[in-house]
Amino acid sequence: MHLNVSVYLRFRIFTIVEYCFLAAFLLIALKSIKIKRIILILSSIFVIISGIDLFTTKADTFDSVPVAIEAILIIIYCIYFLYEQIVTPTPKLIYASADFWVVVALLLYFCGTFFLYIYSQNYLGDSDFNKKYDIINSFFYILKNLILGLAMCVKAETRNSSISHSKRIEQAT
Repeated sequence: MHLNVSVYLRFRIFTIVEYCFLAAFLLIALKSIKIKRIILILSSIFVIISGIDLFTTKADTFDSVPVAIEAILIIIYCIYFLYEQIVTPTPKLIYASADFWVVVALLLYFCGTFFLYIYSQNYLGDSDFNKKYDIINSFFYILKNLILGLAMCVKAETRNSSISHSKRIEQAT
């Protein structure tokens, strides 16, 4: 699996953009202002480190350091989101929220591929590793997307049930 330089450059840029979007989602989903400030600071540090890595590391190598940092940060944010859900009492079940399923999908994906991405920098030239890489990465990618699909269904059901509930109230009056 020998990739050309432009593909690796796109991977590096994708890592930065992906992190920014995921961090923005988690900023919206989290409630704690203090944690949101910490995420903003950590995000700034991540973008700086990734930018430095983008310009200082050989362009024909996998970006395992930024990917590892991204995974660690997203895993921490996801765990804190789940912690917030546990300690904040709500009348709604936690798994009835689309945010919950998105966070679960992210947590499973980044936990499942964390070590894979770390090893990738050194073993990407090995054909046996590439086969295992493809299997593991594809499995967690598909799992993540299935759970994200579930999140979309949960959100749609929540909206439909609230609309039908308001229609029943209107009909009763």
